[in-house]
Amino acid sequence: PILNIDHHPANPAYGVVNFLDEESPAVGEMVWLMYGEAGLVPTTEAATNLFVALSTDTGDFRYSNATSRAFRAAAEMVDVGARPAQVANWVHNHRSLASVRLLGEALGSLKIRCNGKLAVISADRGAFERAGAGPEDTEEIVNIPRSIAGVEAVAYFKQWEDGVVRVSLRSRGDVNVRAVAETFGGGGHVNAAGCAIQGELSQVEQEVAVAVAAALGEYL
Repeated sequence: PILNIDHHPANPAYGVVNFLDEESPAVGEMVWLMYGEAGLVPTTEAATNLFVALSTDTGDFRYSNATSRAFRAAAEMVDVGARPAQVANWVHNHRSLASVRLLGEALGSLKIRCNGKLAVISADRGAFERAGAGPEDTEEIVNIPRSIAGVEAVAYFKQWEDGVVRVSLRSRGDVNVRAVAETFGGGGHVNAAGCAIQGELSQVEQEVAVAVAAALGEYL
């Protein structure tokens, strides 16, 4: 039997048992609640693992899903033995050399569009080869351009194999990139979403950029 635990709104409830909660900040928080409902005492290791899930899904408690539920669960996890400083070190201070080189390649492609509201970065097969990088080295890169003053949305295009472009989308405030991703068969959250699109990088980049621009109330 399949137990389906998710907080994404587009989940099709494919499990035999479905625990779906769109209001939850993270699946890690949902699993944490399951411990309490079952009357089980989580181990320090379990609390730490679930804290990793909660902190990464909320962007280190910086995203809009960093609700009181998130902080309440985090405090309970820390009480059981999770160590936020240790988790932050594990998550953010163990980048591979290839991922840093790929970051340089991606930032070298940076384009600012829509009157400064949209940042676009990309990494084609050549970028992956020059960096010696793989799919696992792409994490967190999309978040860097979002820190630019005035940028409200970021589109990161990755192509490490012919014919398929992976797209990561991030935004601030009410800019709904989930709706953009769903247009191309993907999904996610309002401020963090993604999709995979068949096609060439330049074509996909233009099509998605136009859709994100529309979400920003701009035109390309």
